[in-house]
Amino acid sequence: MVSARAAADQLAAPSDELRSGSSIEEDFATAHSEFAPDIQQELDKLLACEVLILQFPLCWFSVPAILKGWFDRVFALGKAYEIHQ
Repeated sequence: MVSARAAADQLAAPSDELRSGSSIEEDFATAHSEFAPDIQQELDKLLACEVLILQFPLCWFSVPAILKGWFDRVFALGKAYEIHQ
């Protein structure tokens, strides 16, 4: 059994074991610029725009599922946004 403190420490400094497969694949694709052609096309459009305006109805207090899927696929860490600590 994992103590609450040990679990909190793992969440504070995640290892590859705790990361999902999609985030590991996203890191690899960003590092090697090897996105799928359809995702690369959407990334190129996103990076070319100066302002992105998203207009949509609120569905259950969130974005529509199709837009959420687009966010998950196209907004790649290190490519579409970065986290500075």
